[in-house]
Amino acid sequence: VLANPGHGSATLLMLGADYRLSKRTFLYASLGGVSNSAQANFAADVSVSGPGKGASQRVLYAGVGHSF
Repeated sequence: VLANPGHGSATLLMLGADYRLSKRTFLYASLGGVSNSAQANFAADVSVSGPGKGASQRVLYAGVGHSF
């Protein structure tokens, strides 16, 4: 991620998978993280705030989905 050139950058890596249990039900999981430069404050997910300038953040999501 490079936003506002000259004001910091970050490296973001995400990995996810789905596993079908049936036609309408599945399991999902995602693992990822972000490493910010000294001037950047990017979050690993848009639903949370950044970890702070120069800090790293790791996330793990897992759950069950079902279509009705």
